[in-house]
Amino acid sequence: MQDLASLRALCLNEDGSVRPRAECRATLINHFILASDDLDVDGVETQVDAAMRELALWEEATNV
Repeated sequence: MQDLASLRALCLNEDGSVRPRAECRATLINHFILASDDLDVDGVETQVDAAMRELALWEEATNV
């Protein structure tokens, strides 16, 4: 996985606020695809989802 600090920076606005989750996910998918030698969209989405969980920038929905 890529450096979490650099991935976190992709999910922040210029003022330091967190971008919407969907916008960040799309940015990370594009970033991972451009950085990938072999284009495997499912693999990229799995990596992005894992990175977003590790970044923990948004509250996760809980099942009550």
